[in-house]
Amino acid sequence: MGRKRHLALLDFGGGAGSHYYDIRPYLAENISLKWYVVETPTMVKHCKKKGLENKELRFVDSISGLKDISFDLVYASGALQYVKNPYKTLKEIISWRVPFILFNRMMLNDGDKDLITVQRSLLSWHGPKAKLNSADKVIAFPHTTMSLKRFGKVVSMKYRLVWNIDETTGKFPISNNVILGKCFLYELIS
Repeated sequence: MGRKRHLALLDFGGGAGSHYYDIRPYLAENISLKWYVVETPTMVKHCKKKGLENKELRFVDSISGLKDISFDLVYASGALQYVKNPYKTLKEIISWRVPFILFNRMMLNDGDKDLITVQRSLLSWHGPKAKLNSADKVIAFPHTTMSLKRFGKVVSMKYRLVWNIDETTGKFPISNNVILGKCFLYELIS
């Protein structure tokens, strides 16, 4: 089995911790995790109330206070575009100098401007309904489709792109704009 190995991960917009629960069974027992899920205050309160936290998994409602943790990876899956100021959040995360950042399910505008819309969806689409034990309903919230050029310029100040693939599951059309669905893996520039 070998010596204990530690891995710290920030799961930005990680819902009810489903990524942790999906991945943990496949990791060796000698891997000790510090897995932080950043979610809305309501989701954090609900997850804690449901007892979803454990010695490895924690739910927090803000990235402030996390900069002193030596994360190995930041994973953001379709979440950055829902925060009040995505570029401010992006700049804060990249200032931490985490070795790797994986942006999954990114919806980006191929033009020079950001597009701000209101997204409506069912609550059940945002996490396992069985774990949330909530009545399904329509929810609405602001969505910023960031400019691909501006996003890339901000991240490339401290990171180099390792790979990018088309990933369209988080993408929806907006008028006549060219909207791209992407997944990016970035590595810290030494």
